[in-house]
Amino acid sequence: MSGVDTWLAGWVSPVPTTNQGTEELGFQRWFHFKEAFSPSFVLSVIKSQPIPPKSIFDPFSGSGTTALTSQFYGIAPTVIEVNPFLADLTEAKLSVIDAANLLHKKRAIIRTAKSLRTPELLEKYPMPPTFIEPGVKGRWLFDREVAIQIFSYRSAIEDLVDENIRRIATVVLGSILVEASNAVVNGKGRRYRRNWQSRELPDVDSLVDIAFSRILEDAPLTERKLAKKYTLLRGDARERLKDVDDGLDLALFSPPYPNSFDYTDVYNIELWMLGYLKDHNDNRVLRSQTLRSHVQVRRNFEFNLESPTLKEVYEKLTKQRDQLWDARIPEMVGAYFEDLIHIIDETGKRLTKSGRIELVVGDSQYKGIHLPVPKILEELLPERNLRVLAKQTVRSMRSSAQQGGKLNLPESRVTIGHHP
Repeated sequence: MSGVDTWLAGWVSPVPTTNQGTEELGFQRWFHFKEAFSPSFVLSVIKSQPIPPKSIFDPFSGSGTTALTSQFYGIAPTVIEVNPFLADLTEAKLSVIDAANLLHKKRAIIRTAKSLRTPELLEKYPMPPTFIEPGVKGRWLFDREVAIQIFSYRSAIEDLVDENIRRIATVVLGSILVEASNAVVNGKGRRYRRNWQSRELPDVDSLVDIAFSRILEDAPLTERKLAKKYTLLRGDARERLKDVDDGLDLALFSPPYPNSFDYTDVYNIELWMLGYLKDHNDNRVLRSQTLRSHVQVRRNFEFNLESPTLKEVYEKLTKQRDQLWDARIPEMVGAYFEDLIHIIDETGKRLTKSGRIELVVGDSQYKGIHLPVPKILEELLPERNLRVLAKQTVRSMRSSAQQGGKLNLPESRVTIGHHP
């Protein structure tokens, strides 16, 4: 049985373009990442190519599913990820793990963390006021005792010399944060747990032990990868693409959708508690490095694109500007396509003659005004010596409650290649 068959044995994805059903699947269970592809979808795309790809690229790596699946299949991937925690999660999955060494280091980390457990840690790691008890207006994400336990692990991890072990341990700690908090993350938002004030305090040591055990169980599988090499670039995909080599056979990715939602918000807890963000300027900088698919940070939303459909949508949105929840949304939509086209164009320049871009995109809607992403791409690509070869609706997504909450937004797989 091959490595990929061993990994996925007996598992079937219920919704291939999502991470549903992977709660107990090796590697995917290390950290719940809602926006991920399923490994079976990545495999199906790879196998559907007319010429078997020898190289694969993903400029929005997320939790690393495309890259990891490629490794198991025998293709060394190249990926970019802007979120520093998710970049560490991806690299932890892509590395080869020595289970015996990790077990030894796990025990040492737990011992060290317990020895460091003092209230002074709350001063060592200052957080936004809503994070730690007493919080703001009687609400906080972490009880004081729980925060001290978490920070004792953070301190122990920061002292590790082995970079790979430090990265894996950071992923372990990140994976238990929401469970240890007084909140749950659901969809695009975060809300407090029901009766969180009276719940029993979580045992951080037990949560860490269980999270380490998951990785230790999967560690032997890392030796079964047919390709163990990878290239991971960290930062803004719009900038880091210049560092990607030519000769790509396949680019497979799903960019942020134009739904005015900042996906870094979903990982706000991990980014702050693990020290990736030190202050609000760090948060602003990270948000500015993402595609212009949201209005959560002030930046230039100018755009200059020739698309009849985009022009029509923009004009409709402009007329409804006073009714939109943010007046910058019309410009954000245009800027989003300018960023996305830039990514596709630069990727296309690095494709082999027969190479393809396989893109999963989602439509959006504002005040009943539909934003058809594949159609706009079809109009914009020919000027860049690219064209849509095929498009297929893979599922229907639910619009927001303000837009009716119906399953009326298609998510599409769009295949792009060079003009003949």
